[in-house]
Amino acid sequence: MVADLAHRSYISSTLLDTFIEDIPKVTQKHVDDLREKDEWKTFIGSCTGGKKSNSSTYKSSSDSNEEEFKAVIQCIANLDGLGEYFGKPKANNPRRGHIRISHQGNSPMKTWNTEARWLKGNYGSTARQKELKPDLMTIVVEDAESQRPRETQPKFVRLAKPQTILPPPNSWKPAPMDDKCFPIVECREPVWECLDVLWECKRNSQDLKNAKVYLDCALKAAEALRYQWSRRYVYCFLHCGSIMQLLHFDRSGLMASELLDIQTDTAKFIQCLLGAFYHKPSRLGYPAGKEAPFHKYDPDNRLFQVVTVDGRQLYINDQEAGPPRDHLVSRATVAFKAKLVNPEEKEKIGWDWCYKSSWPQELRKHEGHYLSSLQNQPNIVELLAYSVVRVENENDTTVFGRQCSSGQPMTFLETFYDRAKVQRPNFTQHTGSATSISEDLTALLYDPRRPEGGSQQDCDNREHRDIVTAWVSSSFNDAVSLLDSLPTISLIWQQAFSAIKVMAERGIVHRDISFTNIRIDNQHKLKVCDLDMAASINDQGTGAQDRTGTVAFMATSLLSKSSAPSTHRPIHDCESIFWLCTINLLSRVGIGDIKENLVTIMNPGAGINLVRSAKREVVMQLGNFKRKTQRLEAYASLNTLKDSLLFFCLTELMREFAGNDYINDYESAEEGTENVCFDRCIEIIKRALDSGVEQATEGIAKTSLSL
Repeated sequence: MVADLAHRSYISSTLLDTFIEDIPKVTQKHVDDLREKDEWKTFIGSCTGGKKSNSSTYKSSSDSNEEEFKAVIQCIANLDGLGEYFGKPKANNPRRGHIRISHQGNSPMKTWNTEARWLKGNYGSTARQKELKPDLMTIVVEDAESQRPRETQPKFVRLAKPQTILPPPNSWKPAPMDDKCFPIVECREPVWECLDVLWECKRNSQDLKNAKVYLDCALKAAEALRYQWSRRYVYCFLHCGSIMQLLHFDRSGLMASELLDIQTDTAKFIQCLLGAFYHKPSRLGYPAGKEAPFHKYDPDNRLFQVVTVDGRQLYINDQEAGPPRDHLVSRATVAFKAKLVNPEEKEKIGWDWCYKSSWPQELRKHEGHYLSSLQNQPNIVELLAYSVVRVENENDTTVFGRQCSSGQPMTFLETFYDRAKVQRPNFTQHTGSATSISEDLTALLYDPRRPEGGSQQDCDNREHRDIVTAWVSSSFNDAVSLLDSLPTISLIWQQAFSAIKVMAERGIVHRDISFTNIRIDNQHKLKVCDLDMAASINDQGTGAQDRTGTVAFMATSLLSKSSAPSTHRPIHDCESIFWLCTINLLSRVGIGDIKENLVTIMNPGAGINLVRSAKREVVMQLGNFKRKTQRLEAYASLNTLKDSLLFFCLTELMREFAGNDYINDYESAEEGTENVCFDRCIEIIKRALDSGVEQATEGIAKTSLSL
């Protein structure tokens, strides 16, 4: 998270004005009336500027003054002429009249989807979980009054069901919240799926120089975006003393407004508060329009979310995969099992479809473009539909918010990051990855998953893309590890090289080969999935200087930090398939140094230099073995004929790649090697394994005759 923000954050000169654009004007009388209120004076008195307050009423300067801030909000809601923006519903704005500011006290934030498979094992956990509790947040409620009189009996409201995430389970019934302190409610069952806008309150204005304050806000925004997977961004109002800053978190980074002193520019402060109640959903980052997700009951009377992709409506079920807890800057890919609302002709009618939503760099071609050109080819996943999600108001995208003339990097975040690299030993260098082992700190700047250089203001603008493909049951690793049939494994290995060869022949490189992206169906047929990072061989311009791929499977030469990233070529994908097969087998049979090297290769926090070295060690240690020897017993445990044949097939493949100078990006390879690399690997597998299968068959036959 720190690395993300250090390199992907800046101050925008237009963000605040963009947020309050179209907000009703606030008069000087509103400002004067507010400044006369005791609640305003108390709030300002609770603020400090680095010194402790003289009053014994207030706590230490580092504490939150959320209680005083709540009172100010109530005062503003009751100013003459402003009440209508808080309490009067509008037919064309589903948020108007249904917004409250929640204060949950010590109640931790929860989620509706506690049984989701993608949450099992605390996927991508963060050590800062105790801090993931906003001071205040806006939420959408049900049972809002059509018009709120000045004097009314206390009314109870409850959280509304957001339309951007999976519906809550039928057993979830939120307790009513007392609406007597309108627009403040005490929310004792807060859920991340309902979070609308964040408010963080600190007494001390000097906290604006504290990088940890921004990291806390970022973690909370990342958690909200994790559960509200179709949302484009989250706003956070950071109040430190009497200084306010608007933070805009999206999957490209952090964009912060210039500082606002609410004592001298009280009118703009009031407008910002109104915006949280006044804006339509699309202005706060929610999907809107005819393509926005909605809830619908299926024929069996079960409530599901329905998504629309290129005109096709699908029910989506349990989320199968999603971003880690502390992942902010990412493609934020999520995957669901899905079924068609209205199947046509012979289309699959069950949960046989995979709906995938992601936020790639907008300059990349849609993976649907590549998949459509590969349909009817063997071992390529079936494509149903794909589209780019559009919103009602294109001016409210994150791109528009970055159109400023004087963006300035938030250098204190980068300073904090640099200092942490030196002081830790357990500093997390990249979102979602942590390690307790000693790291090569210089490698942190070369993480291939994070773009290098470029303008702070560009931030790799991303767009929301949807795609629907056939559901393929198992990852490569899960499926192959359970197989005992040598012919089946041999065929799967050959299919993997053959499928990527077909892509290369059509001018496409996959660039993100991994266990989860090379999948196996119920008939043991291999299917290549997830072309989100694919590129045309002759045109790989994406607007970002980045290495691409899942580090463990990337070609070894691409992990070199000594030079700029190389253009991704088909032979790099060929090597990735080799590592796919190698890691799968050695994770079962490898021992000693080989096992330790595999741990390094599969550790996303190890740093690319260590991963590259570990790959070289594996090839050097094993590549010369052509048969069983006593020395081999220190590296691999080959207890079955199947494992033995597979192992020596891999060592022959190792010699093939080593002989073609894989370390130095194939510079010394024979001429034409890149054109035949897939065929040569397939031939090696056939020769090594098919002959082994024949030997095994003959041995079984002889044993049967002797019996």
